[in-house]
Amino acid sequence: MGLTGYIVFISPTNYHKLTRCNQCNHDFAYKEDCKPDVRETTTKNGTTTRYTTRTYKCRFCGNLKKEHETLKMDPINYADKV
Repeated sequence: MGLTGYIVFISPTNYHKLTRCNQCNHDFAYKEDCKPDVRETTTKNGTTTRYTTRTYKCRFCGNLKKEHETLKMDPINYADKV
């Protein structure tokens, strides 16, 4: 049996830098404010692009931070796998 999921490991120093507020400099300040906005577009050749926007809010000063992520997925050609 194989591993069915992915394990994401973020080192504590990177997490510490990612969650520090830019305005008030508190550590571990940002929490996700609302559900992420996810949009997908598919082209005629089958390539799907997923755009994700996440909004984080500082627990101390209320500063908002938005992060954008783009993921491009190529179609799977099952004829090549046989």
